[in-house]
Amino acid sequence: MLVPCWRCILNIKSYFYFQDNVSASNWLDKYISEDPTFDHDRQCNFLKEAIEAVKEKNENNFKAAVTKLKNYSEIDKWRINMFTKVLEVIKKENNEDDYL
Repeated sequence: MLVPCWRCILNIKSYFYFQDNVSASNWLDKYISEDPTFDHDRQCNFLKEAIEAVKEKNENNFKAAVTKLKNYSEIDKWRINMFTKVLEVIKKENNEDDYL
C-alpha cells in the first residue's frame, strides 16, 4: 500500500516547525520502510528535496521543490498555507543568521 504523501507531511511537519532534522528524516525513512516503492515516488522526492532545502535554509531550493510538485499534483489552499509557513521559517532563520 502506497503511503500518502500528505500523511507523511503531517508527521514531518514537526521538522518544519521545530527544525528537528532527525525527526523529519526518521519519519521519511519510516514511511519508505513501510512501502519501499514510495522511495521512488515523485511525492517522496518532493519530501526529500523539501527537507534538504529547509536544512540548508535555502528558499530557492524549497520553492523549486514546490514548483516541481505543482507540475504533477494540484496544490490546495491548505498545502499552499503550509508551504508559505515553511518559507517564513526559512526566511526568519536566514534573517537571524544575518545578525549573528
